[in-house]
Amino acid sequence: MKKRLAGLFTADRLDPLALWAFLASGIFTIILSSPSVLGIGYYSRLGTWFYLTPWMLLCLGHGRGMIADTRRRPEMILMMVLILLGVLNVIHSDNPSRSYWSMRVFLLSGVVPLWTSMLLLTRQRDRRVFDWFCCGCLAVVASVEIVVVLAKCPGVPAGCGSYSLFTLHTIPLGTVLVLLSTGPLQFWVSGSPKLKRLGAGLLLLGFVDILLTEKRGTFLAVGAMALASALFRRGRVRFLGLAGLLALGLLIPFRGITAYRALDPEIQSHFNILYRMEMYPFAWHIYQKHPFLGIGLRPFTHEKYLSDYQQHTSVKNLGTWVQRLQTFDNMLLTAFVELGTSMTLAYLGLVGYILVAYFRHVRSMAVGRGEALLRLLPLLGFAVHSLTYDSLVFPGVNWLFHAELGMLAAMSWAGQQEAADQPLPWKALTPSVS
Repeated sequence: MKKRLAGLFTADRLDPLALWAFLASGIFTIILSSPSVLGIGYYSRLGTWFYLTPWMLLCLGHGRGMIADTRRRPEMILMMVLILLGVLNVIHSDNPSRSYWSMRVFLLSGVVPLWTSMLLLTRQRDRRVFDWFCCGCLAVVASVEIVVVLAKCPGVPAGCGSYSLFTLHTIPLGTVLVLLSTGPLQFWVSGSPKLKRLGAGLLLLGFVDILLTEKRGTFLAVGAMALASALFRRGRVRFLGLAGLLALGLLIPFRGITAYRALDPEIQSHFNILYRMEMYPFAWHIYQKHPFLGIGLRPFTHEKYLSDYQQHTSVKNLGTWVQRLQTFDNMLLTAFVELGTSMTLAYLGLVGYILVAYFRHVRSMAVGRGEALLRLLPLLGFAVHSLTYDSLVFPGVNWLFHAELGMLAAMSWAGQQEAADQPLPWKALTPSVS
């Protein structure tokens, strides 16, 4: 009886369930949990089970094999350090009750999916399923959002310029579309003629939706992806891309100085730029008071640091806007101020470690190097867009980014064994049941 029961919890039986549970958690986060759809909520117990179930299925199927392979130990240690530092961040927060729920969502929809996808998406066929998942989500999100815009957003007081059905704001919507493009990109360059047409059509659909968002940060992210794609190519296109990048690098500082002098805070678009510029010295002002553990993730207490702050721009009623917006409009600033130096450096160390390992893997590949490099384009777009808003506080963006980052870790771990679809070392360590 015990052997029969143990036979139900083998990796062969539970891995497919873990994969589908993982994709279900993605659908829950990206599509279903929005208040405008089902309104289940990221903070609910149901949401917690969506995030944890795939990881627990892997634990049941592989046991000690999940942590026995030393080649994945650095990532796992860093993830456990992040969880510990997250707890300390909540304890030392300006508002522990608010930071608890924000940190809970960040870890459950970020670190847990990263851990899961790193161990789950080690085979090409599983990554192909994930690509289909991204294509399906992109088709649903982009088409529905376009319909919402064309219907002129009835019943939305703020208007179409600031409304999105799935993310409630068009800025994170753009990042979701960028990250979901990883599936269509793979079909576009490495699929059959039908899949190539499907990938191209979905990319066009997503691009149309991005144009309708009318957000400059998203346009900048797409432009960076296009430029990086040109740099991957050989010949004149590559040299043109390098020349354009150099010209842009020389132009931005000059234009920034001259444009700043002409900004008028009475004009809304100019005000937005001035406010973002003001957040850099303001973030430094707060950071100096809590450099190591931060002020807590999303404590909504930014205005308390204005009493001894000297304003640098001509923004009027700064205190009112800080209290209302509670954002630094830059994910890196948010991380250093709210998470603190210790947690931010640990997180950047984890991301950097995975990317370096992936580059080494790509460099060692005999074939398929171009397709592997394309996996980086959506992450590049995400990184650029994150310089214009607090990206990872949105669960849909958080889940997608970490799922794709974990996929890169899985690919670099699998190495040459994935071509023959052989079991990986950590799976080979799983106890067999006779």
